[in-house]
Amino acid sequence: RKNHGTCRFSSNRRSGSHLGRCSGRRPIEDVIEELKLIREKFVLIVDDNLIGTRKEHIARAKDLFKAMIKADLDKKWMTQVTINMADDEELLRLATESGCFGVYIGFESISENGLVEINKNFNIKKTHGIKESIKRLHRHRILVCGSFIMGLDVDKKGIGRQIAAAARQVINILEKTGSMYQTPDMKMIVCCTAVLKE
Repeated sequence: RKNHGTCRFSSNRRSGSHLGRCSGRRPIEDVIEELKLIREKFVLIVDDNLIGTRKEHIARAKDLFKAMIKADLDKKWMTQVTINMADDEELLRLATESGCFGVYIGFESISENGLVEINKNFNIKKTHGIKESIKRLHRHRILVCGSFIMGLDVDKKGIGRQIAAAARQVINILEKTGSMYQTPDMKMIVCCTAVLKE
């Protein structure tokens, strides 16, 4: 997509909020041609949500990944997605085959009230478990960089420690089930806890 706006969840606090509100879609062949022009092997595809949340969005993402595979781009790429990416095995397989090695997911809040405040009801409605979703992404060798927002109106004192504890719990469970391998997530959590201690 050509993004000129926030993600569809319309949180003013999100990283894309400075871009405006509208978005459009570029032809897949144009995207492939642009990727061919990039010399670097590692590429960040900038999009608020490359895969989307509707059936037609996900179908288009699969078409894009198939086109990337066919073009034999030899690129390793990462992008921003929503947690529903983990629900579709074909999507995950195609993403990996096309060169995806990592995704940035806005988990945003560890509480339902927090998700409601920032209009991320999607995460609640779909009952997406963070642990299960990360397991599925890791099975396809896709790294996960997760983000949480601190300072929501519903947040209480100690929210930073609660988020760090929740993230640690996820990592511990993944390690015990053999679904965890060394990723940037680990460094981020360690960094986060060090900052909290200071």
